[in-house]
Parts: sequence; C-alpha cells; structure tokens
Amino acid sequence: MDATPSFNNILFIFALEKEALPLLTLLSLPPDPSQAKNLVISAYSGTYKSLKISLIFPKIDPKFNCDSIGPENSAVATYIGIKSYKPDLIISAGNAGAFQKAENKDIEFKLGDICYSKEPIGFIDREIILDEFKDYMAGKYEILQLKETFRELGFKEAVIGTTSSFHDFCSGFAMKKGIDLEEMEAAAIQKIAFLMKIPFFAIKIVVSLNYGKDLPEDITKRFFEHVGEKSEILAGEIKKMIDKMAV
Repeated sequence: MDATPSFNNILFIFALEKEALPLLTLLSLPPDPSQAKNLVISAYSGTYKSLKISLIFPKIDPKFNCDSIGPENSAVATYIGIKSYKPDLIISAGNAGAFQKAENKDIEFKLGDICYSKEPIGFIDREIILDEFKDYMAGKYEILQLKETFRELGFKEAVIGTTSSFHDFCSGFAMKKGIDLEEMEAAAIQKIAFLMKIPFFAIKIVVSLNYGKDLPEDITKRFFEHVGEKSEILAGEIKKMIDKMAV
C-alpha cells in the first residue's frame, strides 16, 4: 500500500451543480455565507469527521444562462477556492467521456467506471506550432499519485485529458495522444494547484462513450441523464475515499 499523506483540509472542484449535489448531500455541507455574494463560484464548506471539506463550482453564466464549463472558469474558481479555504489537497471531481477502445490499448471503459489519472493531465486539442511551446502546449504539471489507495477502492487507471470542446472531432486528437478519458477542467485546475504548491489529483466517472463517430442527435438528453445518475454513484465512492483519509 502506498504511504498516503495526511490531509486535513480538502477542496473539491466540480464543473456542474448537478455533479456536486449528491456529494453535498452525503457530507451535509452547508452553503458558505462568506461567499454568498461571490459572482464567480458557489461555495459550500463544513467538517466531516476529522476533515475540513470545501466544495465549489462555477456559477451559471449570467448572460448565456448555462453552466460555466471549461478550463478558464475552473482555473479562476480554483484560485478563488485556494485563497478562500487554504486547502492542503485539491480534487477535481465530476464526469468524463471515455474512448471505448483507444488505439494500441487493451483496456476498455464502460459507463459508471470511476477513474483516476495515472499521469499528469494534459490538454487534448491545444495546438501551438512553435517548438519552444511544445511542452507548454500539453500543459502537464505534477499530480499526487495514490495508486494503491485508488486500486483498493476499485478505481480504474486512465490517461485523462482536458479539452475546451464537446464534439466528435476531439477524438482524433485524443487517440493520437493516447487519451482514455476526456473532460473540460482538470488540466487547468492542475496548473493552479501546481503554481500554489498544493497537492492535486482528479477522480472522474464515465458518463459517455465516444467511438470516434458522429455524436448522436440525442446527446444532450442522454448526457444530462447520465450525469445525474452517475453523480450519485461518484458521490458514494468519494465518500468511501474520504473515510479512508479521515482520522
């Protein structure tokens, strides 16, 4: 078993309120009144066993009336969360899409799989043709590795990548780069955690499968149905993980 560091103050960052609600309920986290007028994030904070737990997600976009998904929103939210709660661990949690079978890989993913990233998380479709930006383009910063703990919990190992696009054309970039799961926030959160010198990892549940084909016409309906259902499962598994961390 790996030597799991001791943590006292954990910050969870989600992209969607719908993803976050099941965990908020399980941990009985109340809204943080000090953030009530914050225009960027919704914030909840409280204690669970020996741990201080805070949970944030970006607020609904006031102009376009939709969830504020994507790397830029999560980066700003992460910075606010760090300054507000001073965590000693940051966890990006939520949904992801999986490639059913990437090239030259034997592993397969299915709906409901809970996965951790086995390596630093990079950007899938950020392309810069200048050689000096090659490593920056990928944007892979250090992450905390708790592989034995994750395996004990039954989490599946994966290569996770971040994109700004929810579209079938991303599959070409992802498969070329050996990505198993795609999502829209973790690489940006990872960078802010690195800059602020706070340990970070990501836990994602598979809510959609991408075969590299055109997205189905009912993708929006299916996506939100799966997010609601799978977020309940994810919350239960995260609680088990927190129970292992609590003294």
